Amino acid sequence: AIFGAMTAVFAVVTGILGYYGYKHTRNSEQFMLGRNKTNTVIIALSYGATFLSASAIIGFGGQAAVHGMSIMWLCFLNLFIGLAVSFIVFGPRTRRLGKKLGASTFADLLGKIYKSKGIRGFTAMLIIVMMPIYCAAVLKGAVNSVAVITGLTQYYDLILIVVALVVAIYVVYGGIIAVMYNDAFQ
Repeated sequence: AIFGAMTAVFAVVTGILGYYGYKHTRNSEQFMLGRNKTNTVIIALSYGATFLSASAIIGFGGQAAVHGMSIMWLCFLNLFIGLAVSFIVFGPRTRRLGKKLGASTFADLLGKIYKSKGIRGFTAMLIIVMMPIYCAAVLKGAVNSVAVITGLTQYYDLILIVVALVVAIYVVYGGIIAVMYNDAFQ
């Protein structure tokens, strides 16, 4: 009952955040950059949620299963030191450079910094190829968790479709604003 209630609350809040992103996205630049004036706390929380999904669900969880829970100190240090360095050292400079150069994607930023269409194209292609693999791994980790926690492993395919649809809807309609606010909420 508690899991069902929390799932319902999560679904409603996700829907509201997707709608908020939809209403505040007017063009493709805002879709990609989120009006380019998003609060740094939201950006930090979004980055943290994204980083946590990759490291905690895929990486550290698997390593802890293989090597034991003592490996979790590495997760702690990686998350807190990694996040601190990212936001204190690299974040402000990257944001200033991106604004100064008018970059709307990471590939665009690298291409403009190094004045190279080759770097821009290579980085874009790398992201296009690797992002679906990364997304599939995170989605599979989330669906596995839901299936095991609920005991509904026989409905794995249905859970996969529902989770994928929810994510697709709020990403496509809400853009980066909805993604960042949903990540911060998570």
